[in-house]
Amino acid sequence: MNKRSMFLFVTILVAIIFFMAHGVWAQLPAKVKIGVCQPLTGFIALNGQEVKAGADLAAELVNKKGGIKGKTKIELVYGDDRCSPTDAVNATQRLIAQAIDIYIGNYCSSAALATMPILADEGIPQMILAYAPAITAEARTPNSVRIGPKAPLEMAPLAKYAIKVKGDKKFAAIALNNDYGRSLAKEFAKTVKKLGGTVIDFQYFPFGADFATYLTKVKNMNVDGVLIVAMGNDTISFTKSYFELGLDINIYGNCNFNDTQYLLKQKPKPKKLFYAWLFNDGSQRSKEVAEPDPWIKDFINRFKAKYGKMPTRNNAWGYACVRIFEQAIADIGTIDKKKIADYLHSGAKFKSPFGYFGFEWCGQSNNKCGIGKYEGGKKIFLTDKNWADDVIGDLCPQKK
Repeated sequence: MNKRSMFLFVTILVAIIFFMAHGVWAQLPAKVKIGVCQPLTGFIALNGQEVKAGADLAAELVNKKGGIKGKTKIELVYGDDRCSPTDAVNATQRLIAQAIDIYIGNYCSSAALATMPILADEGIPQMILAYAPAITAEARTPNSVRIGPKAPLEMAPLAKYAIKVKGDKKFAAIALNNDYGRSLAKEFAKTVKKLGGTVIDFQYFPFGADFATYLTKVKNMNVDGVLIVAMGNDTISFTKSYFELGLDINIYGNCNFNDTQYLLKQKPKPKKLFYAWLFNDGSQRSKEVAEPDPWIKDFINRFKAKYGKMPTRNNAWGYACVRIFEQAIADIGTIDKKKIADYLHSGAKFKSPFGYFGFEWCGQSNNKCGIGKYEGGKKIFLTDKNWADDVIGDLCPQKK
C-alpha cells in the first residue's frame, strides 16, 4: 500500500470511528435524573447527609465539564427514607413520580429490601449501599447492584485477623437485631469456625440500646474477644459501657467504627479495637497497605476544596455511586434503563474512591475491606483490602 492509499485508509477509518461514536453519543439526552434515597433525617441522618455531600460533589464535577461526554447534565433528586421501610417506599414512589432515570439507595437493608420490587417493576437501575445477604440472593432483582460489601467481604477479614494475628479463639457476638446485624454476626462466626475458633454466644439489640446488660453478660464469660456490629451513636454507647465495666478484651467492630460519629465523638478510643475499613483516605498505614490510587487522591483533594474537611466513607459512597453511573452511561452512550442495568452486571470495571472494581453476575460488588485500629485517636490501616482473599467465600448464590 503506497503512502497516498495509506493516508486515504487512515482518513476513512478515523471518519468511521468518529461517526460511529457520534452516532452513539447522539443518543445521550441533555439531562439524566438520578433519585437519591437516603436517611436524611432520623437516628443515622449524619450518614445519609454525608452520602448526599459526596453525590453532590460528583454531580457538580461532571456538570462543570458539560455533563456526561460533555452532553448530559446530572440532576440529583433527593428522598428521605429515615432508614425505615415505610418511609423508603413512600419516598421512592415520590421519586418515581418525578420521572427519575436511575436510583441510588438505600443505606439501610430493611429500606433497600422494601424498595427493590418497586424499582424492579419500573426497570429503574438501582445501586444499593445496604449489606443484607438477601439483596444479592433471594431478593435479587435484575436492575439492582450493591456497592456495599456483602457480609463475607467485611467479616472474613475481621475474623481472620482475630484468629491468625491476635490469636483469639473464643468470642461473644453482640449485633444489631436486623438483617444487617444478624448477617454480619453469622458470617463472622462462620469464618471463625473455619479457622479453628468459636463464637459461644450471640446477643441482638435494638437501635438505641443500653449496652451495660449485654456487656455484663460478656464480662462473665471466658472469651478472648467480642464482635460488635452497630450503627450510628450505638457505636459510642457500646464503647462507653465497655469502659465503665472495666473490660480489657479485644473488640472486633464493623466498618461503622470508622464513621464520623465515632471519629469525632468517641474519646478516648479503645486500644484493643480492630475494625473493618473500606475507604483508603490516606491515613497512617502499615507498609503492606498502599497509598490511595491517583483518582482517589483527586477525590480527596476536591472534597477538601469544596467542604474544607477530609471525606469519610459515607462521602465516598455518594461520590462513587454517581461516578459509576456516569462511567456506565459514557461507555454505552445511552440512558436506556435496561442497557445501564445490563452493563453494570457485565463484569465491567469502574474507578471509585474504594478502588477499581466491578460487580458479580448477582449484582454484588467485589469491594473488599481491610483491618484498622486507633492509636492516639488516629486511624491506622493494618492490612490491605486483599489480605483475606483466601477466606472469603462465594459472593453470589449458585446459579440454578
